[in-house]
Amino acid sequence: MSLLLLTAPSLLLFSSSSSCTIIIANSGARARPRPRPRPGHRLVLASASGGRSRAAPREMVLGKPTVAVEKGKYGYDVETLIDKLSSLPPRGSIARCLEAFRQRLSLADFALVFREFARRGDWQRSLRLFKYMQRQSWCRPDEHIHAILIGVLGREGLLDKCLDVFRDMPAHSVPRTALSYTALVNAFARNGDHAAALSLLAQMRRDRVAPTALTYNTALRACARADLPWDRLLSLFAEMRHDGVRPDLVTYNTLLAAAAARALPDQAELVLRAMLEAGVAPDRATHARLVDTFAAAGRLDRVPQLLAEMAAGGHLPRDDPDAYNVLVEAYARRGAAREAVAVLRQMQAAGCAPTAATYSLLLGLYGRSGRYDDVRELFLEMKVGGTAPTPPPTTS
Repeated sequence: MSLLLLTAPSLLLFSSSSSCTIIIANSGARARPRPRPRPGHRLVLASASGGRSRAAPREMVLGKPTVAVEKGKYGYDVETLIDKLSSLPPRGSIARCLEAFRQRLSLADFALVFREFARRGDWQRSLRLFKYMQRQSWCRPDEHIHAILIGVLGREGLLDKCLDVFRDMPAHSVPRTALSYTALVNAFARNGDHAAALSLLAQMRRDRVAPTALTYNTALRACARADLPWDRLLSLFAEMRHDGVRPDLVTYNTLLAAAAARALPDQAELVLRAMLEAGVAPDRATHARLVDTFAAAGRLDRVPQLLAEMAAGGHLPRDDPDAYNVLVEAYARRGAAREAVAVLRQMQAAGCAPTAATYSLLLGLYGRSGRYDDVRELFLEMKVGGTAPTPPPTTS
């Protein structure tokens, strides 16, 4: 077990292979003092008359942006700032770069800048810009920008820096709500530290910050990937409902993915029934995970029965062929032509029109088996039904 102690308002992070506890102290704290200037750094000295003596400003020379922003993606000022920051050399002055934008950009504009750097994975520029903004009164970062930066750092695995940003929020009079908590939970979750994610979730409750569905889904996904026992996942799901947070499509699909990874078809069926009872409509990912779960358990024949029950209960829209196509594809991969065609007929009987993708799967299956008479019959059926064949891919 290891201990990471940060000064107040601080986070204590205990971590091991099996447990992690994060304690966040909300006591008042002052901003950290500025470090002493290092030898060689230029100092700003006060003159005897009370003014300031500064070195003559040099003209800022910008290089060529390593990555050019897509024209028209943002407003003119935001695009210009992104390009200028991208052109800035490592020791270039962000202050001079932003002088022309003073009072012209809102925090929403700066959020777009941070999102662009997040898309590029450019955490260094993001952090430099953030620290500059913290020292300004006209563009001091709000919680939204803190959350974006935590996300950028988390994607790069810089968890200590994530904690620093989160820890310093009260010192800069920035409240910590579910937004920033969830960003930090996600940073630990995406780096495989499910124990820290769960500890933060518990800390939220102690701090009377209500977790959202996104918070729970993030922690649940981390636990599912960590190969925790199924009962532990259900316990977290129960906590979510107990806290009055309504599970959504992502919640149920995460549980179904966990059931598929653990080859638990009965549990997957229970999750599906709970999902339907809650009025959450399945999507293609739902059906794909069901197929994967039952296929891994050698019980793929159970899926057509579930589809029939869903159709009878009005949970399978007639204009959504994904559920059937996923199953046809699973049978086609196994070379099970009879079962694949049976799904096609079940689909038609339920009033769901097959698509070109449905027929393409069957045609490919027949072609690989050398059943060319069946290929011709299927083409004729497509023509009668008015289904256009999928065009072949173009080659350049």
